[in-house]
Amino acid sequence: MKLHILFTLHTMKTMLPNPRRLLLLITALIIGATSVAHAVPMTASRLASLPDDTTVTALILMKERPDIDALRYQVRMLKRDERSEVIWRELDDLARRSQLRVRRILDPELDTGQLHHIRSLRIANGIVAHGSPRVFEMVLGHRDVSRLIHVIPRKLETDADESTFTEVQPGTIPWHINHIQAPQCWAAGYTGEGVLVAIIDTGVNYRHTDISDHLWDGGELYPKHGYDFADQDFDPIDESGHGAGVAGLVAGDGSSGTSTGVAPEATIMGLRVRQDLFSGIVTDTWLAQDFALEHGVDVISMSLGWGHPGPEDRLIWRQNYEVLEAAGIICVKSAGNRRLERIPPNAISVPGGVPSPWRHPDEVEQGTRGGQITVGGVDQQNQQSEVSSPGPVTWEDVEPWNDYPMSDGHVGMIKPDICAPSIDGISLPFDSHTGYAPFNNTSMAQPHVAGAVALILSKNFNMLPAEVDSILQTTALDLGTQGKDNDFGAGLVQTKAAIDAVPALEPDPGEFPFDPALIDGIAIDIVYPNPFNPWTKVKVIIKEPGELKVRVFNSVGQVVDTLAQGRFNNNKIHEFLFDATGLASGTYFIQAELTGSRIVTSKATYTK
Repeated sequence: MKLHILFTLHTMKTMLPNPRRLLLLITALIIGATSVAHAVPMTASRLASLPDDTTVTALILMKERPDIDALRYQVRMLKRDERSEVIWRELDDLARRSQLRVRRILDPELDTGQLHHIRSLRIANGIVAHGSPRVFEMVLGHRDVSRLIHVIPRKLETDADESTFTEVQPGTIPWHINHIQAPQCWAAGYTGEGVLVAIIDTGVNYRHTDISDHLWDGGELYPKHGYDFADQDFDPIDESGHGAGVAGLVAGDGSSGTSTGVAPEATIMGLRVRQDLFSGIVTDTWLAQDFALEHGVDVISMSLGWGHPGPEDRLIWRQNYEVLEAAGIICVKSAGNRRLERIPPNAISVPGGVPSPWRHPDEVEQGTRGGQITVGGVDQQNQQSEVSSPGPVTWEDVEPWNDYPMSDGHVGMIKPDICAPSIDGISLPFDSHTGYAPFNNTSMAQPHVAGAVALILSKNFNMLPAEVDSILQTTALDLGTQGKDNDFGAGLVQTKAAIDAVPALEPDPGEFPFDPALIDGIAIDIVYPNPFNPWTKVKVIIKEPGELKVRVFNSVGQVVDTLAQGRFNNNKIHEFLFDATGLASGTYFIQAELTGSRIVTSKATYTK
């Protein structure tokens, strides 16, 4: 079998230092600072030419891939917070089984010193290893191995000082927190309490008083509330300033005087994947996604980007986010800061081009959905940020999707999905336990939306990614061109409007007391997710025993499915699954009929 090794090179093109642009770069992540990533096929003979004392970082991908359709089917009837455990167990079993023979070859090399470090990557079913080139020659041609990706980190230069510190007036709520209505949500009782948000970044300042009392409890194994994948240790403290700022915008509670966080009672987990903004390897981020999945986070906030990698990297990113979406984890990513340097479809930094979970009606090109909500930036007047990366993006040349085309008159996929404040922000610094610091650019915009997701989940913890995405986009304040566009997405996030659109948390299935609001003793309690792809759950409540028939009609009145037909007991929530696989996209009407006369109807939208 012929095997290829792909080298990923990361470069950065810095922006010309006019004063305004330099100010914007001071604390914000330069999304895509690792710029264009080149995937270069490499033969075994070329690998052999590397010196023995070279340390190679490689991802060994296994032939047996996670089956996303099977995973989705397995969790289809579970609540959101029950899904991560099931998905993780399936991926862990797959990795243990399929990686066993390769690990038997590699693990002994840890004792010889030829291999320095090795970890299993479940989300992509691979092995991340650091060692001599000779080690990787040993697995060339192995029957269980699909390919290797050799990742080369590169130290990048910049004249921006991300640690700049400033004093702010205490006792305030910054303009950007007010701008998206967050205090109104707090007044209504929604603060993000009970929602676990993973910050994949340069670390977090877990010593700061504004987040120190609502950090993830990792027990004895993770005493500092997360993990450091960049240095491979248990201390994810931020030493450069970016991750501290992101965490503060998600959940800073104002204990030291300024309320910087959208969701001030959300729980923060720190996952450090870069020592600073300008160096790192992409496999550390994928391992952090693994960690987040294993430990059941609810939201992943990431304001880091990887420029525009080649097809191999993009494939892994999209597959990873499909798995995270199936696990019920809502993932939020910044669009990037390359408006003045790159043109679409290469302006949105990877992985921001991964489709979001929900298809907005203005998205006309066909393609499957993904798991990444992408955020652009605006100023105080809701004007487009001068650096916020625009869409569209395309996947027409990336197997196995080949979707969202931009050639032959096609318009690609609209990105970003939504926007948030990205100018003149205030958040937490890395080098003070009580102070505050400026923060800007789409790195600032993204955590506003991650915080908004935490607010939504604090009202209804079991909202699925597609439901959360649809609420964010349909309640956003439309800006720019009418409808969803490639500058503002669906518009400015509006947290209070989003909260108002969230249905109350549903009761557990089982005994259900009679609700006098039931019409003739029957009701369709909930249909979720809605919109859906390719299935949704229908719950019907009945007052008394009887013959219950639940059917699905298309838009022209034809019966396309019968979900139930028979005698059912009363005072229970009866749950049925509507699987629309093989049906056309569109609106479907779900009709529940009790004992031949009492009828209620609800509708749901199927989006492929």
